[in-house]
Amino acid sequence: MKKCVLWSVVVSLLVASSSTGPARADVKLPKVIGSHMVLQRDRPLPIWGWASPGEKVTVTLDETKASTKADAQGNWKVVLPAVKADGKAHRMIVSGKNKIELEDILIGEVWLGSGQSNMKMGIGKSDKAKEQIAAANYPKIRLFCMPPSTSKRAPGLWAECSPETVQSGAYGNWGGFSGALYYFGQRLHKDLDVPVGLISSSKGGTSIESWIASEPKSGKKSGQRYSGMIAPLKPFAIRGTIWYQGEANVGDGLKYAEKMKTLIGGWRRVWGYDFPVYFVQLPPWSGYKSGSLPPLWEAQAASLKIPGTGMVVTTDIGNLKNVHPGNKFDVGNRLALWALAKDYDKKDLVYSGPLYKSMKIEGKKIRVSFAHVGGGLASRDGKELNEFKIAGADGKFVPAKAVIDGKSVVVSADNVAAPKNVRFGWHKAANPNLINKAKLPASPFQTDNWQGGTGDPGSQNSAVQ
Repeated sequence: MKKCVLWSVVVSLLVASSSTGPARADVKLPKVIGSHMVLQRDRPLPIWGWASPGEKVTVTLDETKASTKADAQGNWKVVLPAVKADGKAHRMIVSGKNKIELEDILIGEVWLGSGQSNMKMGIGKSDKAKEQIAAANYPKIRLFCMPPSTSKRAPGLWAECSPETVQSGAYGNWGGFSGALYYFGQRLHKDLDVPVGLISSSKGGTSIESWIASEPKSGKKSGQRYSGMIAPLKPFAIRGTIWYQGEANVGDGLKYAEKMKTLIGGWRRVWGYDFPVYFVQLPPWSGYKSGSLPPLWEAQAASLKIPGTGMVVTTDIGNLKNVHPGNKFDVGNRLALWALAKDYDKKDLVYSGPLYKSMKIEGKKIRVSFAHVGGGLASRDGKELNEFKIAGADGKFVPAKAVIDGKSVVVSADNVAAPKNVRFGWHKAANPNLINKAKLPASPFQTDNWQGGTGDPGSQNSAVQ
């Protein structure tokens, strides 16, 4: 079984491949199509590459065969019919003037993980790294990493998940393979008992704009990261995407929701279908400019109005002193809950923490209602609910008493006789303790013209306007 090679070897392979040059006109494949890959079950399977203009290319997967001719630019593509996961290893042969033989191909679930540094952050930099790496023996989880490059034929290899490969130098020098994506895939593999392919394509310090695909007839060019790290992957069949980004866009406020709509819409357009996108709401961090983080939270919650999305809340697992919290285990598992519930029909699964839904003024109190209450609301630490504030018509927010009452929270303050609005965890160093009984935290909110959604059809989940 071929293991993942180190980065230096990957680069040497690229150089060796490049040295042959286009003059030989060999059939070539993008790096994302290779031995040890996972192919997405139950979806048509695009296979593509390059050859001499007009050259006939035939792709065979087991007994299934499809042929085409390269166009005038040397590009070719075939689409193989959908296949079922069967637990077996498969072979693919791509032939033209030369022959490429791919082995040990599995059929299962394929997910793309993208974003900036908190998605890039490797398992080796995450909490309990030593024991987690030692336990990373999952031969039916396969890993692929896109390096930061603008080359459409950037290096990359599929590898069987092992203690060696999850910390391989092929993924850069920041702890190996993405921790959030790894734990997401690990949970899916355990719950679904099928092979899982994980494609990591992220870069620290990048804005959402750099990941956006150009819109037809808009005249705008695609972002650099999209061109170098996403475009080379399409149209490889995937089930969906997880996204952890926003640190570079804190300060955008609600504009970020429109950018998320553009990002998601563009990726779905170029892939040709509306795959799910599950994303991480940023954790608190004391380093942000005062007042900049809460509006970004609202924009992320507003992105839940985009159909087929879900949001993970991380107020309880952040690190106020570090923009890169070490707990990527819970991040990945919470993202997996959305996928298991929405894409794999796991019934009776609580997949989200409480999300603000509505408020009602009741005399000197305000009753706040939530979606995703699950089995009920609770306090994470057993203490009185914290981080609630209330204000009257003057807009001056003061600390409030908050009491759980069934599936809602009743908020009040002795010195606010006619309350108008409530805030919850509405500052960059928030550490709120409201959860549901599945131990998933409530998302911060404010009730004055709230723009957030809930991620459920028919419940504020229409497209962002």
